[in-house]
Amino acid sequence: MMRTPYGYKWNPKSYKPRYPNDLENKFGELPYPSFVKLCEQYNEDKPAFYKFLSKHIADEEILFSTNELVQHHHILDVRKEIIYETLNIYQHGAKIMFAIAVPTIIEGILHDLCLQIGEKENDLLKEGFQYKLDKLQNQFGWELYYEYYSFRFRLFRNKVSHGRLTKVDVDELADLLLLDLYQICRLVQSDKLNLNHKRFVIDELNKNIAKPDFKYLMQYLLLDKTEIPAFYKLEKQIEEVEKLIVGNEFWEFLETEMDKGGEPVKHGIYLVVKIISIRKPF
Repeated sequence: MMRTPYGYKWNPKSYKPRYPNDLENKFGELPYPSFVKLCEQYNEDKPAFYKFLSKHIADEEILFSTNELVQHHHILDVRKEIIYETLNIYQHGAKIMFAIAVPTIIEGILHDLCLQIGEKENDLLKEGFQYKLDKLQNQFGWELYYEYYSFRFRLFRNKVSHGRLTKVDVDELADLLLLDLYQICRLVQSDKLNLNHKRFVIDELNKNIAKPDFKYLMQYLLLDKTEIPAFYKLEKQIEEVEKLIVGNEFWEFLETEMDKGGEPVKHGIYLVVKIISIRKPF
């Protein structure tokens, strides 16, 4: 039987250190050949790249899309005035003020995301930016673009905080920072955040409340400790979901799943019933 050589001998190029890319978190959805071409342009023909960047921001309506995202999540809503004002500054060409404001906004959003995943405020205040990224990496994985924010973004952020921005820096950074802000506002909407997934589950259950998918109801119960802020105005929808928990149909569903399911299914049902059993009244 032929044995595969150890990793380095098999593919030494994969072990070559690679600096985080400035563009992955902004254009990661492009087809790979187009992305490679864009990276080459960024490294070799900056005027052409920035011309493309301006066109991309206009064509994709990045300003409008960012404004829209702000309206749909409480983490963004609490800082909507500063986000709207910062985007307005960008529109009116005050790129220096824009470049100064965006890194602080992004760090504040990452701070609030840490609170959402259960980190304590005191710990976050004692630790630095990297600590927040490390915690969020465990939750969001590739969606965070951890390497970019750990290295390249921190360089931009430090330049801003130490007042070392030049005119050239500002001209180059403003459009890129706009795309960073847009990406972070999209990250806030990720289904990997328990709050967002619970909202999704509540919505799915209410779409067909007469014949619900009880697997969604199990997910709802497994997220029992995740609170839904009043901002989302889901009180009536939650009431409808809560009625399903005491209905005979749900318990019949659990009994059927218990009879035909394997050990993982039985374990999930056990957790769900345990969560229900400690609710008052039961």
